[in-house]
Amino acid sequence: MEGHLEVVQYLLSVSSNWVSQLEARTDMGKTPKQLAKQFQRAGVVAFLEHTEWKRRLSTKDEVDLKVPGHTAALSGDQMRLCSLVASGVVNVNEVDEDGNTLLHKAIEGNQSECIIWLLENGAGVNRRNCLNETPLDFAKRLKNVGASKILATFEEEDKAKVAKHDHHQMVSDKDNLLPDCLQPPDENASLDRALQRIVLLAKYLYRAKLDFFQFGGKEIELEKCGISEEKSVRELANELEYERGIREELEIELEQCRQQLREANYNLDTLRMQRRKELA
Repeated sequence: MEGHLEVVQYLLSVSSNWVSQLEARTDMGKTPKQLAKQFQRAGVVAFLEHTEWKRRLSTKDEVDLKVPGHTAALSGDQMRLCSLVASGVVNVNEVDEDGNTLLHKAIEGNQSECIIWLLENGAGVNRRNCLNETPLDFAKRLKNVGASKILATFEEEDKAKVAKHDHHQMVSDKDNLLPDCLQPPDENASLDRALQRIVLLAKYLYRAKLDFFQFGGKEIELEKCGISEEKSVRELANELEYERGIREELEIELEQCRQQLREANYNLDTLRMQRRKELA
């Protein structure tokens, strides 16, 4: 209450548990910082706030070192999360001291892109935390509508895939008599599966390139594998030039058609005028 800053600094420096000193309360339930504000001790207030800030910062660093994947999922740092999982430092279903998985933490931070990435890379939707909550239960409790929709949609698609797989497994004796090459092809289903694989592989390639360059990879090494960025750019540039040539030819043809149309309209107007003169 007296506002002696040096005394406050000394008491905290010699205390074996300075955190408890910051959180201690009077009979009226007030903390040291609240009392300092009440008696307008600006220097003491500033010192206590700085001390609390350092405490929060050190606590955050400790948590980050223990569960870096959870920290990345909570903050939405997808690039770091990909690197941690790809390098094996973090398991996609790793849990913290509260039993929360990476998926739980991504939901807590409302990080939709991280949620989708985790689901696509094997995060368990049925894993429960210490409160016996699945990720969907956790999202509903936090009233995270976006995450709830993503999880519900993923579960429905997963169930549909399982049902489709079970349906294909149920074959009769008559079906077993036919070799695979003679089975009637389902072209639409095959096309959908092929398209899904292309999209998935494109995502994996993009993420793999990010990891590759992050770990010090060079463009020349990609050229040896035939997946150089410059090669793709050249191919696209050639395709663009080809399309530009086709467009110019079409524009020339269009202009010729317009000229023919103008001449036809002129001839039609001339005939109409001659016809009117004849009738007059």
